[in-house]
Amino acid sequence: MSSKTIRNEIKILNQLMNNFALIQSIPSHGYQISILDDALFNCWIDKVSKQWSYFIPTNPLERAYYILGLMLESQEFIKIDDISDILFIDRTSVSRSLKYIRERLNDFDLKIVQKTGKGLKIEGEEFRYRLCMAEYIYHKIGMLSTKIGEDHEFIDELRKVIFNDGITMPQRVFQNFIIHIQVQLNRIQRKCYISFHDNEIEKMKMEYEFLVAKDVSKVINKYFHIELSVEEQCYLAIHILGKKSNSTSAIESCINDQLKEEIDIIVEKMFNQVKKVFNIDFHNDMYLRKALGIHINPMENRLKFNTYSRNPLIYVIKENYTLAYILSMEAWLAIYNNADYINVEDEIGYIAIHFQYALERRKRNIAKKRVLLINEYNVAMSELLSFSILKRYKDSLVIEKTISAGELSKYHLESYDYIITTVPLDDSLDI
Repeated sequence: MSSKTIRNEIKILNQLMNNFALIQSIPSHGYQISILDDALFNCWIDKVSKQWSYFIPTNPLERAYYILGLMLESQEFIKIDDISDILFIDRTSVSRSLKYIRERLNDFDLKIVQKTGKGLKIEGEEFRYRLCMAEYIYHKIGMLSTKIGEDHEFIDELRKVIFNDGITMPQRVFQNFIIHIQVQLNRIQRKCYISFHDNEIEKMKMEYEFLVAKDVSKVINKYFHIELSVEEQCYLAIHILGKKSNSTSAIESCINDQLKEEIDIIVEKMFNQVKKVFNIDFHNDMYLRKALGIHINPMENRLKFNTYSRNPLIYVIKENYTLAYILSMEAWLAIYNNADYINVEDEIGYIAIHFQYALERRKRNIAKKRVLLINEYNVAMSELLSFSILKRYKDSLVIEKTISAGELSKYHLESYDYIITTVPLDDSLDI
């Protein structure tokens, strides 16, 4: 970077800091910043540090995300040399990042187009393009925030409109919705509009969430003076459809009501598959049936439009609730064997939470199995054996009696659920 470029950058910085700080040249020493108003300076630093354009990547992964964000934000071709200059890295490092970026873009059916003398550009369907922007500009780097999210009056009125329309969104889901609105407005300002087929628009207009989207669009127009087309209102409705909350109270209030027949059929298929593969029967668990049914409704909309609900606990679920996650994978395959869906494991993770809760209820409700222990050891060894068994199965077994094989005929076996023996038994036992 030349001295002239540095002087120009400092000049721009001084204009941005607007008299609350000043960078000055000190002869024979260099440059020095003088802070004239600590409060305003700290406020400005905090604000710019949360904006994507001011983010400075510090490792290869962040660099890849930054380049991807740069290309998604740009409507023009960008050259590798220009990217190198922006990040102060060589062409080889940029090429390595581009390899990773292409893999991520494949998940959204987007591609990098390269033209000699012009550079690189990301192209693809607008709906997928916006999903990718939401994922990699606002999600991957946790400290980033949206510009519209800083408008507290807009946020308060938006939240009130959604709540008054009967839509419940937890805070995390609401923030995710804000991100999609921010991406939408960014694209509209760049004259990049969403499009749907006429039959898709007509179907969406029949959904209650389309009416909510119209109310949201009025709030957007009030604060940002952007009037959304019917197609853009449909875009909002799709995200509202996929973000409705399924609370415990909603499940409990649904217990005595019937699920829609088509939803109940889906849940039945899930239970059948789990019973077939794992021999665990959930058919009579009405709470789980209703919980899955209520979850499936918005999930079907996410599948239909290839949006998804981010699961921040996915790694915790996979590590700590492995059985529930495996059950959910099998249940998923019974109904949605679709490899093209963007984030399958996020959805499976949510289903796993319902299965884990069901497993916990079964653990509390199922009585311990009664065991008759048969061995030929002395009392001390028998106690040690009993302790070893109970140490591993204390939540599911109780050892009612310890006997020798010769005493077996004296006992009524119908009083026991299992026999554990250390010696072969000659008789065929009905247990």
